[in-house]
Amino acid sequence: MCFLGGIIIPEEGRPAYPDILTFYDATTPIEQTLFGMFLEHRNRAFQGAFHMNPDYFTWYGLAELKMDLEEIKGEAQRMITEAGRAQ
Repeated sequence: MCFLGGIIIPEEGRPAYPDILTFYDATTPIEQTLFGMFLEHRNRAFQGAFHMNPDYFTWYGLAELKMDLEEIKGEAQRMITEAGRAQ
C-alpha cells in the first residue's frame, strides 16, 4: 500500500496494509470502500460472468467497481491536498 507520502500511518501493532479479513475494523474511508469493492462488487462481477449474465456483470459488478475506484482516487486526492495545507 502506498502511504500517500506519509499521510496514512499504520497504527501500532497493525499491518501496514488493509487486512481484508478484518473489514469490520477499518479505520479510514478508503479502507471501507476497498472492503466494499472486495466483498461485494468483485463477487457480483465474478458471479455475473460465471453465470453468463452480462447485465449483472456490467451494472452490479464492473460499474460499481469503477465507481468505488473513483471514490478511492478522490479521497486520496483530498487527503493529499489536506495534508499539503496542514504543513
